[in-house]
Amino acid sequence: MTAPEAAVSELYRCLSLEQRTAAVKLLLDREPKFRSSMVRRFVLRAGGFRPETLRGWPSSRMAAEVARRRLETMYDEAFLLLAFYAEVEPAIQVAFLNAVGVPHENATVSKDLVPPYASEEEVRRALSALHEQFGQDALPYLRCLALLASDEWPGMYAALDAIGEAIVAEASPHAGLGEVVQEKEAAEEELLLGEEPIYRLAPPGKGELHLLDDVVTVALINSANHIDSGLPPEAARRLVAEFVRVNGQRHQSWFAAGLYRSLFDDQGVAPGPGESEGARRWFLAGRVVGLMRSGDVQGIVALYDAEPLVKSLGNDGIGPSHEAAAHVFSALWAVERFNEAIGFLTAEAIANSPRIGSRVLELATGLLALRDWDHARPAFDLLWTGLEHLREHGDSGLEPLRPTIERRQAHCRRLAGEFQAACAILEPLIQDESVDPDVRGMMLVDLALMDAGFRELAEVGLPPDRGEAGRVASALDGVEEKLDSAIRLDPDGAAHAHYLLGVRELLRENGGAARRHLERALSAFRSRPEVYTRQGLLKQATLCEALAVCLEHDSTKAPAGVRAAANVLMGSSVEELRIPGWMLESVLTGIAMIDQDLATGLAEQLLRERPGEVVEQFVSLADVLPPVALALAGIAADPDRPVERRLQAAFRAIPALIDHEELDRADGLLSMVLEQAMRGVGRSDAINLLSRCGSLLQLREVEELKLMEAQLRLADGDTGGAIGLWNQLALQLLAREFPWERTEAAGIVERLEELPEALEVVAPLRARLTKAEERLEPPRPPTTSTPIRLLVVGGDEGQARYEAEIRQVLATDAPYIAVEFITTGWSSNWSSKAEEVVRRLDHADGLVMHYFIRTMFGRTVRKAAGSKPWRSVGGHGRDGILRGIYACAAAVAPDR
Repeated sequence: MTAPEAAVSELYRCLSLEQRTAAVKLLLDREPKFRSSMVRRFVLRAGGFRPETLRGWPSSRMAAEVARRRLETMYDEAFLLLAFYAEVEPAIQVAFLNAVGVPHENATVSKDLVPPYASEEEVRRALSALHEQFGQDALPYLRCLALLASDEWPGMYAALDAIGEAIVAEASPHAGLGEVVQEKEAAEEELLLGEEPIYRLAPPGKGELHLLDDVVTVALINSANHIDSGLPPEAARRLVAEFVRVNGQRHQSWFAAGLYRSLFDDQGVAPGPGESEGARRWFLAGRVVGLMRSGDVQGIVALYDAEPLVKSLGNDGIGPSHEAAAHVFSALWAVERFNEAIGFLTAEAIANSPRIGSRVLELATGLLALRDWDHARPAFDLLWTGLEHLREHGDSGLEPLRPTIERRQAHCRRLAGEFQAACAILEPLIQDESVDPDVRGMMLVDLALMDAGFRELAEVGLPPDRGEAGRVASALDGVEEKLDSAIRLDPDGAAHAHYLLGVRELLRENGGAARRHLERALSAFRSRPEVYTRQGLLKQATLCEALAVCLEHDSTKAPAGVRAAANVLMGSSVEELRIPGWMLESVLTGIAMIDQDLATGLAEQLLRERPGEVVEQFVSLADVLPPVALALAGIAADPDRPVERRLQAAFRAIPALIDHEELDRADGLLSMVLEQAMRGVGRSDAINLLSRCGSLLQLREVEELKLMEAQLRLADGDTGGAIGLWNQLALQLLAREFPWERTEAAGIVERLEELPEALEVVAPLRARLTKAEERLEPPRPPTTSTPIRLLVVGGDEGQARYEAEIRQVLATDAPYIAVEFITTGWSSNWSSKAEEVVRRLDHADGLVMHYFIRTMFGRTVRKAAGSKPWRSVGGHGRDGILRGIYACAAAVAPDR
C-alpha cells in the first residue's frame, strides 16, 4: 500500500461505524456493480451465507454488515469518503464551496467548471473560515480534499499548515490526533523489545493457550473496544509487558503481545532478536488474531507477504497454527489468492484442527455457490487429504464431514463435466450403509443427473424446441430407476428426484403426473429458499408446477387452482417467464377452459415481454385460440407501441378475429391498417390483405374493399392496377337494374377522368353514365299528409353540403317530412356516433342510410332500428339522397 493509499484508508477508518454504514448504503443503492462485489466479498471473506441470500438483503442490512465486518477495500474507501462528504453529511463541503465562492448544486460542483476551481489565496481564506466554523471536525474533510483533489484546490497542504496542522509529506491523516504516548513506558518497551525476562515459568514447547491466556486476551479485547470497566490503553500495555516479562520463556505468552500490537497499533511491541522461532510464531499468531478481530484482512495479507514465519503457521494445526491458520487462510481467500490459500495449509493442519477444517469447508462451499468450481475444487481435495491423514492415524475426528466433503469433491468434478471422476467418488459412498440415507439419496440423484447428461439440477428445464424436449424426457427415462431408489431411501426428502420426474412428465405435457411430483419437490425447495434460489431453481420449479396445473386435463380440477397457476405465470418477470413455444397452445387452452380473460391477459403479457420469441408461435395459434387472437388485437390497438409492431400483430389478428366472430375488433384493426397504409406504412401488406378479401366481406362491402385497394395501389405507384379495379367497379355499377343505381358510378368515373393513363377506359364509361343520368327520373315525394320524422345517417363533407338545399326542397314539396342529419365520415372510431344514432332513433319514424358509411357501423345501426323502416340513398348527389328520403317516407306512411 502506498503512502497516499494508506492515508486515505486511515481517514476512512476515522469515520464512525454509523457514518461508514451510511456511505456504504449510498453506494449499494446507486451502484449495482458495487453491490455485486460486496456480495462476492462477503461470501469469500465472511462466509456463512449463500450469494442468493445476500442479494435479497435490504441495503440497510447489507451496509451494516459490510461496515461492521470491514469488507471495504482501500480501492472502495476513496469513493466512500467522497460519497460521505458530498451526500451523507454534506454540511462541511457546502460551507467550503460557499466560502471559496464556487457554484454548486447539493454540494456538487457544476460539471461545466474546469479545475482548478479557485486560487491558492481563495483556498487559504476558505480553510481558515471553515476551521473557525467547525473547529477540529473540519480537519478530516480537509485532509480528504487534500489527498483526493489537490489538483482541483491548489495550495491545500500549505493552507492546512497555515492553520496550525502538521501535515507530513504523505498526508498522514492521524498526525497529531491521539498517538500513543510511549515515553512514559520506556522500561516496559525495553522489555518488549527483547530484554531477557527475569523468570522462566515453563520450558520451551509448542504448548496451547490456557486459562490465563484467555483472561489476558479478553482484557485486551475489552480495552481495545473501550468496554466499560475495561483497562485503559496504558494499563493494557503494562499488562502485556508484565505478562511477557514474567512468562516470557513460555512461548504462548507472546500471543498476548502480538494481539496487543494489532489491536492497539503499537509498533514498539515485538519479540527481540534473541527470541526463539517458537516465540515469534506465537507472537505472529496473536498479531493475525488481532488483525482479524479488527477486520483488517489486508493487514493479515500484508503480514503474510512480509513475514516468512506467517507462511509456516499453516503447517500442523497445533498451537499457534491452530489459533491463526484459519484466519490467514480466510484472508488469502477473501482477496482471491485461492492457490496460495490452499498451498498455505497442510493435510496435517486440517487433520489436527477441526477449526481449520470447518473454515475451509465453509469458504469452499461459498465459492462453489458462486459457481467457481475451479478454485473450490482444490480446497475440497485438501480436506479429503486431511481425512485420509486422520484415517492413517486411526482418528475419526472429521469422519462426520466425510460424506459432505466427498460429495462436494464430486460436485466440483460434475460441474466441470468430469462425470467419470465424479462417479468414482460417489458410487462407493452410495454403497456405504453407514452414510445417512438422505445423503445417499442425494448422491443417487447426482449420478442420475450425470447419466442423463446434465451437470446440475438447474440445467434440467424446458427446452425451447419440442424435439429437444423429447430427447430430455427420454434421457430422464433412462435414470428413472435411480430416481425411484432415491425416493425409497428418503421418502420425505427426495426433492431432487421428484423435481426431475416432474419435469420429465411436464415435457410430455402430462399435467397431472407432473403436478404431483413437482408439488413434492416445491414443498422441500420452499423450506430452504436460501439454497434453492441459487440459479433461480425455486422460481423455475414454481413455473413448472404452474404449467403442470394448466396442462392437467381433469374435469374435476379446481378452477381456483388454475387461476392461481395462471396468476403465477403472469406474475413472473421477463427472465422467469419462459413458457416454450411448443407448449403455449396447451397451456393457454387449459387456462381458457376456466377463464378466458386470464388466458388473454397471459397471452398479452407474453407478446408484450417476449415479442421476438413468441410472435411466430402465436401466428399459428391465433386461428385456434380466441385468447391469442384477442392478445394480438390488444398489441395492434396499443398506440404506445411502435407502428411496425402494431401492424405485424394486426395483419395476423384480423382474419383470426373474424373466425372467432370478434367482428367489431377486426373492423377497428382493419381501419387502423388502412389508415397507416395511406401514410405509406405497411402498404404492400395491406394491398395483399385487400386483394384476398375473402373473410373481410364480413366487415365491409366488396365495393368499399376494392375502392380502398385501388387507392392504395395508386399511392404505391401501381396506376394500371388502380385503373383496372376502378374500371371493374364502374362496369358493375353501370350494369345494375335501376338508373339511380347506375349513377352511383359517377364518383368512380370522375376519379378516372383525373388520370391521363385512363383516357381510353373512361370514355365508354362516361357515355354509359350519361345515358343512365338522362333516363333518371326526378325524385317524387309520397302522397301523404302524415307527419314523418326521418334520420339520415352517413356520408362525409361532400354529402353534408347538400343538407340546406334538401331542407328547402322538402319545405316546398313535402313539408310533412322532417329530417335530421348525422354525418359520420370514415373514421374508424365510429362507436360514439353509433351510440348517438341509437339515441335519436327513439324519436324517428324511419332511417335513411348513405352508401358512404362503415359497414360495421351500418350493421349496428340497422340492428338498432329494429322494425322501423330503413332505406338506402337512391343515387349520386342531392337527388340520390332525396330518393332515399322519399322511399323511406313511403315505407313509413302506410303504417300511419
